[in-house]
Amino acid sequence: MTRKLLIWCAAACLPAAGQTQLDLYHQVSPATKPVKIGAALPVTCVPGNLFLITGGAAGSNLYACLSQDVWTAQAGQVGGTLAVQSNGAAIGSEPIQNFIGATGILYAISDTGTRFDMVNMIDTAVVQTHTNTQSGRDLLCQSASGSNQTYTCSMTPSLAAYASGMELN
Repeated sequence: MTRKLLIWCAAACLPAAGQTQLDLYHQVSPATKPVKIGAALPVTCVPGNLFLITGGAAGSNLYACLSQDVWTAQAGQVGGTLAVQSNGAAIGSEPIQNFIGATGILYAISDTGTRFDMVNMIDTAVVQTHTNTQSGRDLLCQSASGSNQTYTCSMTPSLAAYASGMELN
């Protein structure tokens, strides 16, 4: 009986000895690199692709494909230069940015240490505001003639002619 039990146990254990063991280090292929590399940007790309230019300067060699076949730099520029865009279109990249206000336009620019903040404002000495219009301050014609029937007000620029129904501000 013991001998039969031993033979039965040996027969039952044979399939277990033949099981395949997984060697994950050698049998599973390594993960692919998340960023493709090369000496120059590929001509085509699909959104989500990343590319590292191997010969590029550190800090300006990583690009992302944000729309079909369009690569966009993803790192800051080297040497303190700033890439400038207007509505997503590249304007240029220079070490100095000079913002010039036009008549009635003012800029308030501050450096936070990590970015520049710029606020556009109007010069209320030049541009009519809602508050000044409601107060009547800029619309007041205080007669210089002293007459109850004739008003004389100075205007800048001077008015060349009057027309029936004309409104003046």
